[in-house]
Amino acid sequence: MFHLKKMRQKFRKMFIVLQIKYCYRVLQRFSKPFERYLNEGTQKMKIFRLSPLIFLTACGTSLPTDTSSLSSDAVLSNSSGLETAQEEIVWEDLRIQQLLPDFLAIPAIEPFLPSNFVALPHPDIMKRDGLYWGPKEVLEEYYLSGKKHIISPIIWVTHSYDVGQNEDGTFTGEDTFYEDMIADGCTDIKIDKLYWGNHPIMSVEYTQDGRRARIAWIGLNSHGHVLLMSPFGSSDPNTSSENAFQIWTDFLTKSRFLEGHDFYKSHGQDMREGFTLVNICGSVLKVLAEKRIRDGKIQIKIQPADHTISCKCLGVEQMLMPAKWHFFEPIVKIQTESQVNNARINIRYSQTITILLKEVTEFSDTGKIDEANGVTNKTFNNISIFNLCDRNEVISPLTEKLINILN
Repeated sequence: MFHLKKMRQKFRKMFIVLQIKYCYRVLQRFSKPFERYLNEGTQKMKIFRLSPLIFLTACGTSLPTDTSSLSSDAVLSNSSGLETAQEEIVWEDLRIQQLLPDFLAIPAIEPFLPSNFVALPHPDIMKRDGLYWGPKEVLEEYYLSGKKHIISPIIWVTHSYDVGQNEDGTFTGEDTFYEDMIADGCTDIKIDKLYWGNHPIMSVEYTQDGRRARIAWIGLNSHGHVLLMSPFGSSDPNTSSENAFQIWTDFLTKSRFLEGHDFYKSHGQDMREGFTLVNICGSVLKVLAEKRIRDGKIQIKIQPADHTISCKCLGVEQMLMPAKWHFFEPIVKIQTESQVNNARINIRYSQTITILLKEVTEFSDTGKIDEANGVTNKTFNNISIFNLCDRNEVISPLTEKLINILN
């Protein structure tokens, strides 16, 4: 048992050192010849080419349970060609959602970054090692040059595969991190523990082989998932890198933790009075909840924006909001399982959807729902649920193209 514990500690240290070496080698690309690195590194670092989205999908994600009333049980749902009158369902991304597309878990922040920073993955999926943030024209030039030339600062973002987040908010290997870096030849090490609200950050600066490097791990409060980030300055030796590091410092220290409505929206649930828009990797549901004043009955309607998403209801309950936002107001929580098949992803996902309950004199669209073909009507705990997702099967983008061709 003792030997097993020792081996685990040894492997944990080894992975942390490996990640630091990888970030350092990426940094070296801008000051040393590339040929040998690309020949060797291409083979050695294949493990880091897994898509962060694929990794999160495989592990599963959940919403924070300490400050939100959202628990992780979501499901996919879909519908197309509804005969009932249906308003257009539109989702507008927060800035952090634009910068981390296809990530199922993201930090709930308003990032302090230049307004022209966008997220851009490598166009060749086999060469992807995460995302890069920066001006679009700079990132395009960076990829065209084989990751050799940067004309202005950018930030590298990926999912951390070796450093995780513990339940108490600390990071795995945090206690021995300094000693591990010393053993790996790093000097002038500076480690800071920061926070964005309840998101812990471990920021590290160090010198290795005469070059200064910066890196940070951000805890996502979701099944131990952690983001790994690092800034890169201009590859032009005549250009100062201070601007890049100022952007980096401002990002870590001035990004604002989201609260209230935007906190929930950052976790994929845009909560309004009487309905919630649910976004799973670009596919959207609208879930309405109404309580009739005269008899206290509750009706829920699950409506997909298009045929790329479908949803099954596994359970529902009424309660009072436990969070500060809309504290003690009536809400409905629905345990769901959704299926999403769009151009970006094909997954089955579970979550709990929260809706702010709206009191009405009469339910809306009752007649239209009752007359619609293929609409499922279920009752849980005396709450009626009309699910428009059951009208159609989820259709993949490829299948849709084939159907259009045949028609």
